[in-house]
Amino acid sequence: MNILKSLIVLIVTFFAIIAKGQMFEGKIVYNDYYESKTPTVSNKEWGEILGSKHEFYIKNGDYKVFYNGSTSQALQWSLYINQDNKIYGKKANTDNILWSDASLKSEILLDVILNKEVTEILGYKCDEIILITKNGSAKYYFNEKVSADPKYFVNHKFGHWYEFISRSNSLILKSIIENAAFISYSEASVIKEMSLEDEFFKLPPNSKTKKSTH
Repeated sequence: MNILKSLIVLIVTFFAIIAKGQMFEGKIVYNDYYESKTPTVSNKEWGEILGSKHEFYIKNGDYKVFYNGSTSQALQWSLYINQDNKIYGKKANTDNILWSDASLKSEILLDVILNKEVTEILGYKCDEIILITKNGSAKYYFNEKVSADPKYFVNHKFGHWYEFISRSNSLILKSIIENAAFISYSEASVIKEMSLEDEFFKLPPNSKTKKSTH
C-alpha cells in the first residue's frame, strides 16, 4: 500500500510539473477603458485614440496585438519579434511600420509590490504585482496557469515587460496603469488556447520599416 501511495504521489507530482511548464499559446481578448487626467481630452476620446478592445496573441517569445482605435492616429497593431528584440507598430495614417528597441528601459522602478490572491478573473484567482515609478504606477493581475517563460524576454526591458514576466511567470489578465495623462483599465474577457503559425508573427511582405522617434 505504501508503495502504491508513493507511486500515485510521484505521478501526480510529475504531471503537475509538466502542467506548470507548459507555456500559454493562443489569444487573450481585453476590454479597455480610460479615465482622463487631461482637461482637453475626454474619456471617450481616449477610447477612440487607444481603442476599447485589444486582442493579444502569443507563441513562445513572439507576440502580436490588434487594437480597435478609430482615429487617424490610432495604432492598428503591434508586433514583438523576439529574434529582432524590436517592437513594431502600424498606425492608421501611414504605410510605414515604426519600430522601437525593446532593450531600452522605461522609467526607473522605485518599488515592486506583490499581493497574493487579490481578485478573480474568468475563474482564475489572481495575484497582483504593482510597479511604481516616479511618474505613475502599473498594477498587473495574473495566474500562473496562463503562463509565460521569462527566458524569452530577458532583453525585453521596454514597458518593464521582463520585470513583470520574471516575477510572475505569467501573462497579464488585468491591468490598471496610471500616468500623467490618464488611468487605463484593461481586463481579459476571453482566454483561448490555440495553435498559431510562425508566419503569423512576421512582418507583412515588402514592409517599409522606420525607427520610431518616440
